[in-house]
Formats: sequence, C-alpha cells, structure tokens
Amino acid sequence: MKILVVDASADVRGRVVRSLSELTGIVVQGAVADLRDATRAVEAIPLDGVVTGTSFPEGDVLHLLAAAQRRRVGAVVVFAAIDAAQRERYFAAGASHIVDGQLDDLTATILGVSHGQRPPDPFALIGRLTVGVAHDINNYLAAAEVALAFAERAAQADTKKDLQQVRTSFDGILRIARSLTSYARGGQPTSEPVEIEPLVRRVLETFGRMIPDGVRVIVEAGANVPTVQGVAAEIEQVVLNLVLNACDAMAWGGTLWLVIERGPAGHVRLEVADSGRGLPPEVLASEGAITPSSKQGKYGGGLGLGIVRSIVERHGGSIELGRASGGGTSVKVLLPT
Repeated sequence: MKILVVDASADVRGRVVRSLSELTGIVVQGAVADLRDATRAVEAIPLDGVVTGTSFPEGDVLHLLAAAQRRRVGAVVVFAAIDAAQRERYFAAGASHIVDGQLDDLTATILGVSHGQRPPDPFALIGRLTVGVAHDINNYLAAAEVALAFAERAAQADTKKDLQQVRTSFDGILRIARSLTSYARGGQPTSEPVEIEPLVRRVLETFGRMIPDGVRVIVEAGANVPTVQGVAAEIEQVVLNLVLNACDAMAWGGTLWLVIERGPAGHVRLEVADSGRGLPPEVLASEGAITPSSKQGKYGGGLGLGIVRSIVERHGGSIELGRASGGGTSVKVLLPT
C-alpha cells in the first residue's frame, strides 16, 4: 500500500513516517510539508492512501481531499483532533477515516485499510438518498404547481409578473432535481451550446428580489461573445451562487459587476465582482477549494463557492479568486466554448 504523508510539522511527519514504515505491506512514497506540493504529488503519483494532519487552513485540507477524490485515492486519513462540525465537513469532502491525534490509532487504522477493512461507500448512500429526495421534491412541486395555476387564474395584472417568477423558480428546482437524479443513477446531463449573457440576465431577473435594495447591478457584455459548451441549469447555479455570495458581502449596499467577454483562446470569461468586505485570507489562499464558509445567513450555509468550483471543473473550466479594484471580491470563471 503506497502512502503519502502530509503535515506542516517536521516532528509529526517524522513520527508518522517511522511508525508506518514499520508496518508490513506499507510503503511511504513521500512526506511533504506544503499542501500545494501534496496536491501536485497526488495528481502525479499513483497512491493508495494519504495521511494528512490539520495544521493547515481548513480550505487547504478540503482542497487536498478534492484532489484525492479526483484521483480515486482509496484511503484519505485525517490525523488530528478536530470538532464534530469539521469531522462532518471532512467526511463530506472525501476523508475515509479521521483519527483523533493518537499515533497508535493511526497505525491501527492504516493496518485495517491495508487488510481490506474499508468503510462503507458514502457515495452509494448519497446516491440512494438523492433519488429519494428528488422524488419527494417533485411531489411537493406538483402540488405547488396546482396551487400556482389557480393563483394565476385569479391574479390581478400587477401580480402576474411575480407569479411568473415563481413559476420560473419552480422550473429551476425541477431541472436541479432531474440533474441530481441523473447523477445518482450514473447518467450525465446533456451538454449544449449556452449563451452566457441571456443566461446572466435571466438569473438577475428571476432572483432580483434577493438582491438588496442598496446594491447597484452593472452587466457589461462584450461583442460577439461565443457560446460555451455546457449544461445551462448548472451554469445558472454558478451565476446564482456568485451573485448571492457577492450580495451577502454587501448587506449595506454597494455595486455588483458582471462582466462577460472573450477569454483566452477557446474560452469565455465571466467575472463577478463586488465592492463588499472581501473574502477572508484563508478562503483566498484555498484558491476556491470546496470549502464551507462560516456564513449562516438566510439563503444558505456558505457552500456556494464549493458548488461553483465543482460545476466549473466538471465543465473543463477554471476559477480564480482575487480582490476587486474597489476592495471587494472578484471571481473570474473561464468556461470552454
């Protein structure tokens, strides 16, 4: 079993390597102190397992877990004492085991993994759960559709536009539910040419009431921007999550910019920038890793950036976080045409 050890502490790395090297059938392929080097190693070297401590920002650890998931590394062991909320986030991101800082427990865990004592596959459980949740969502939406139809029939002219936005939101929920069901059953949604500017304006119109009154929205679209190849419902999720994240940073007002233009050869660039408080340094340092923030606001638990990165990478694109010129946050997304 080939293992990579990752920890910022030279002492911890040394003790872990010595302990694992004494186990029969365990080969330590390397020990690194930097998570960037660890991510590159995971991408480049065939590995059966990764052991990482958490003397790093949480976003960096989650970024490493995501890389291990992409490379289908069988066992990813987090070796540190952490709280229950962190345990949940690390398991959700792909950790197979969490050992609470005891070296004997770590070696026992690695021995168990090497002898085939693998944990239950969480993705099979998630898949079954997803199908059930999507089915229930469809049932509730069917009932809501009937009520909406009666409301539209009796509505006055000045409320029909609001009801139409409700119907548009229902359609979006249905598309997401169908996508979830398709993924859970091993299918893939249909990719097609998508025009970004009309999609952005549609999202802003549908969710306009969620944008604070004091936020000014500016859309700048270049001429002859090509279509991108992708799933429209998922790209809508990208735009929506970036817009809501930006608005959350401007609770007292500000400016939201959405720029759509030709990017590097074969790509379209979408930039969402705000004049808000800016991202915390640990999130910027994580380069947009799948990381929940501390946000517990009205519309979600801070998972928006992780959803964006997941969708963008699935489309063969990339994401870049930075500071906007006004001191807020800039998120640049590249999507292939």
